[in-house]
Amino acid sequence: MIVRLWRAQIDPARRSEFQHLEEEHLAPLLEKQPGFGGVLFLRQDEELTVLTLWDSRESAEEFNASPAVHELTDQVRSRGFLLSEPRIEVFDITAGSFR
Repeated sequence: MIVRLWRAQIDPARRSEFQHLEEEHLAPLLEKQPGFGGVLFLRQDEELTVLTLWDSRESAEEFNASPAVHELTDQVRSRGFLLSEPRIEVFDITAGSFR
């Protein structure tokens, strides 16, 4: 499995608007993607991290290249949600445990 982290600083005054975008647009978009395994939306102050799980690195890369993802990212930028450029990191899962 693969973990993809998308991180950016978001405007804290617009947090609830962004949460709506996550629930109404991003989560359904992710669920339609081949190889998608799950998502967590993580916040610490102004930092937002979207952790997604993928069956393979190829699935994560296909999602990253998807026109729908670029369109959503452009909307987020144009609507002024972001205070920094997003950073994307991809990791292989080598071991772990969930309860």
